[in-house]
Amino acid sequence: MEFNITYFITKYDDEEARDAVIVNYPLAIQQAWKLYKANKLKDPWVIVPASAGGVVFCFTEDTTPLVISALEELAKLKDAVGREEKRDENELYKLLI
Repeated sequence: MEFNITYFITKYDDEEARDAVIVNYPLAIQQAWKLYKANKLKDPWVIVPASAGGVVFCFTEDTTPLVISALEELAKLKDAVGREEKRDENELYKLLI
């Protein structure tokens, strides 16, 4: 399970109330919040392992994540976009020459 720790900023304006709520969350989130608050953690998304209270919702007997098949296609798309950007750069370079 992933959790966006900026939720605490948007949900709780008062720092005391925020700190009182955070102690009820898993240790992984508490540690990430402290790092985020100290500007040592840039990515607000925290992975919460199942052993720390992560949750999975299964709709069938298969526990494979529903979008796992899309990951390979997303990687291909990212590569294709990079190639297209390089191709555009080359075309602009040719125009300048």
